[in-house]
Amino acid sequence: MSSYIYEEIYRNSTAIDIKDIFDKCKDQRKQVLITGRAGIGKSIFCRYAAYQWAEGQLWPHYELVVLITLNSLTHLKYSLVDLMEKQYFPCENLSDSYKQYFKSLCDEGKVLWLLDGYDELPLNILHQPDSLLNTIYQTQHHILTSRPYAISLSYKTQVEIIGFTDANIAMYLNQSFEQPNENESESQNLLTYLKLNTKIWGIAHIPLHLELICCLWRDNKISMVEDALETQSLEVTMLYDKMVQSLCQQYLTEQKHTTICNLTRTSFREKCKKELEFFENVAFHAMKDFSAIIDPKVFDEVEKTIGWFISDYPQLFNIGILKSFNDKRIGSHVDVKKPHYFVYLSFQEFFAASYVVTGLRSGRPENSINFIKANKYDQRFRLLLSFVSGLLTIYNEEQPIQYFWDAILNAPLDLVGLRHFDLIISCLEETRGSPSIHRRKEMIDYIVMWIKISVNMKENTILDYIKQALQRSYILANEISIQKNTYSVDAT
Repeated sequence: MSSYIYEEIYRNSTAIDIKDIFDKCKDQRKQVLITGRAGIGKSIFCRYAAYQWAEGQLWPHYELVVLITLNSLTHLKYSLVDLMEKQYFPCENLSDSYKQYFKSLCDEGKVLWLLDGYDELPLNILHQPDSLLNTIYQTQHHILTSRPYAISLSYKTQVEIIGFTDANIAMYLNQSFEQPNENESESQNLLTYLKLNTKIWGIAHIPLHLELICCLWRDNKISMVEDALETQSLEVTMLYDKMVQSLCQQYLTEQKHTTICNLTRTSFREKCKKELEFFENVAFHAMKDFSAIIDPKVFDEVEKTIGWFISDYPQLFNIGILKSFNDKRIGSHVDVKKPHYFVYLSFQEFFAASYVVTGLRSGRPENSINFIKANKYDQRFRLLLSFVSGLLTIYNEEQPIQYFWDAILNAPLDLVGLRHFDLIISCLEETRGSPSIHRRKEMIDYIVMWIKISVNMKENTILDYIKQALQRSYILANEISIQKNTYSVDAT
């Protein structure tokens, strides 16, 4: 069923070359929205496009291509010149003549802006009507990337990055294991392993997930194979959890000089208890503020919460999870006065989810329950809540799981129901298909109900929404009652 889903995705999509991306733009001002799921390659696309332009391979009619990572915007007011200067000349003062020259290029339409990460913009900037983003949107040639749920701007030309094809995966593995000290057969061994496990093969089409799988294959191949043979499954949550364990293992060996031998997940977490507590608190505080940038004030708040000083643990910043904007290892000095960010936004969401799970497993779960109820339909927290579901499945403790699903399924509820439908699917996907999940039959019946409704409706928008949600789910693809109704959807 998983292979069928991916065949359907690619069959119904039209591939487009980067150089032709503006061909569908009918207006004089070229504007394209590029969407894609977490880890799908939106930032890589922007960097690749900028590099290709610099090499003379793309869009020669533009005098300049400016790549901006939107999560670095911290102030409400910028001019176009200010933004370029902040991103590329932070330590220099540009001459007035150069600033005027750049402004003239913008006015003449000779600058292309690559704006990466609309979904990572701080809310105070996102909701500012006269912000620089709106200026660029209204006056400049640009490409904007975002996760699909976050965009509120209207674009006539939209492109979706859908991830690797089967052939792309094989090519990536060949390149990933082509180092002289690595066995030439490793790429083929991993490819065979992925194809034998259809759930893992499914998530491997996301570039970031495939990168993490390759890292784990190198570091802990036997454990991964054993786990896969035992469960025939590797959910996204488990993938991130294993990656964190791998980073902890490397940290314990290099920073704490601890001998690692067959440590369990519980042992790793106990040995890195303070470190994980720190990352969970930092991630959650930043997520509450809808920020991908860790402001120095967050560290002050976290110190008050955890009850110890970050400066006493300088190795925290060298684990490979948090980075500062100067991209330098900090060594024995903890510079908490500089903004930081998680190496991937999805890592921030994973650690924030771990914070919520810690609350659900504690003797006082009220704060976590209230957070879930208040934010369950906010699309910015969808991946976080999926991670919560997956982590609770790993712990397999009945009461916290019940707290979570009751918060998801009870009031307040989405009035229309489609957001609720999508939420249930994304959270169920991380449960490994366990039949013992609290209120599972109720959720399956709800999904089947919406499938039947969509089949009988004349409005194609609803039907397309249901199809897309089901295509993202591999657990539900194997649910017999859903399979029967899915064939009805495909027949329409």
